[in-house]
Amino acid sequence: MIQTVNFVPGDYYLAVYDYSINDYLRSYFIVVPAGGGGGGSFSIGVSPALASGVIWTSVSPGTSDNPADGNNGNGITSYYVAISTSGKTRVDLYTKGSGDLIYLTNSIPLANERFNYNQLDNTVPGITRYSLTTNYADNKIGTNLRNNDRVNLKFYLNVPNAQAPGSYTNQIEFKGVLAGTAP
Repeated sequence: MIQTVNFVPGDYYLAVYDYSINDYLRSYFIVVPAGGGGGGSFSIGVSPALASGVIWTSVSPGTSDNPADGNNGNGITSYYVAISTSGKTRVDLYTKGSGDLIYLTNSIPLANERFNYNQLDNTVPGITRYSLTTNYADNKIGTNLRNNDRVNLKFYLNVPNAQAPGSYTNQIEFKGVLAGTAP
């Protein structure tokens, strides 16, 4: 279930907290513009699987293009971002990573965390992979989105040779802006 909220104009930082593990799962930054680009507003919501985190349960050192569990092979992805708008508001959507994936003193470079996306096909076909960066402007994943549009995502991980085993983590963040404006 996706929950969306209408906000007054301003910048908002949202976090998903899991009380069962007493920790934050993901965080999001949303900008709600004054006037809403035609008298409306917008909000973004993430799928339950995306809110729970992008997870790879089994990968080996020296492998590439390891699919995240929620990719579901060639089937429908469990990872998506949904857009809600009112009025004539149109939204551009961006993503970024918080930094390298970290486990204790070990890391996997952020560029090894890759994704592809599709606004129309929830199986997210294609072989083009984009590396996450720490800059929203590098990772535009939706253009001129309208109410009830969805951006479907699949995530992949390249694991360097001799990588130490562990539970590596970082955050994947999303930001919506009025269509045609910079993140």
